[in-house]
Amino acid sequence: MTEGHARQCVLVPHANAEGQGLQYLTDVPALADCCSACTAHANCTVFVYCPASASSGCDDGAGTIYPSSLCALKSYSLRPGQAPKFYSRGPIVPWTSGYTIS
Repeated sequence: MTEGHARQCVLVPHANAEGQGLQYLTDVPALADCCSACTAHANCTVFVYCPASASSGCDDGAGTIYPSSLCALKSYSLRPGQAPKFYSRGPIVPWTSGYTIS
């Protein structure tokens, strides 16, 4: 990344993005904080956020329930203009995913 060009997040509601897990942050109060955590992590290109409104947590699609207010930072090889692949998408998916762009 060129110095002086901050990364930004592109948000994808109702989606659980694929990626290699880097770090799991708990008690993250807002989606914007999850985005900021990803852009501050050198290897993070993708994140998923389980909102506080998901009181019973978020299912990863394989039966594992993650707590609400969780931010999962992930690494995914993205070419410029490319979005990540998703494990699941649709109106019943509580996750919001995001990926970074320069």
